Amino acid sequence: TSSSRLHVSQDRHQIFITFAEYDCNYIQYLDNTLPPNSPRPFLKMHEFGPWNTMIRSDMEIIGSILLAISLRAYSDANLGKPSTSEQHSS
Repeated sequence: TSSSRLHVSQDRHQIFITFAEYDCNYIQYLDNTLPPNSPRPFLKMHEFGPWNTMIRSDMEIIGSILLAISLRAYSDANLGKPSTSEQHSS
């Protein structure tokens, strides 16, 4: 099973989004519990950007992307939970 993490970074006027992908073997490697003679797993990083904070259209684009990521994370965190409207109709 693979996992991913999001990192948003800024370097002066530029914003970058980086997605990091890893699996349980990578966690074992970090914890120093990887079985002997196992191949060393890798963390894969996918960087997007830069978006320029001085350009309005770039800010509209990055804002939309970050909103979409936030809404997806909220949806994933609430899978299987009754929605607010379902709670009130009971």
